[in-house]
Amino acid sequence: MEYFLAGEPRITRVINEEDCVLFTSAISLYEVKKRLLLAKRGGARITESLDFMKDNSIVLDVSEEILEKSADDSARLGLSLADSVVYRTALGISAELVTFDRDFLGRKSAVVLK
Repeated sequence: MEYFLAGEPRITRVINEEDCVLFTSAISLYEVKKRLLLAKRGGARITESLDFMKDNSIVLDVSEEILEKSADDSARLGLSLADSVVYRTALGISAELVTFDRDFLGRKSAVVLK
């Protein structure tokens, strides 16, 4: 989110690391588009952002299993729907979740940038 809304340099470095493989939960496409619409960014900017996500990461579908486990995570950890789906998706593939969202502080496999 910070990459598309603010061009945050710390996340830009992560995204541009040569040996970094990026994964994106499909729900993140929704989240980015929604936030860009609310920020009144133009249609071309939204299209470019979504295309960037699709072209530069592996977009992972949200399965029934992920949704069921996400409900458990949401109830147990107090995460929103989108956050719990993104978190469960990362856990499911043993990936690190890199975020600015402080809701993930102290969570397994989460790297919270400050």
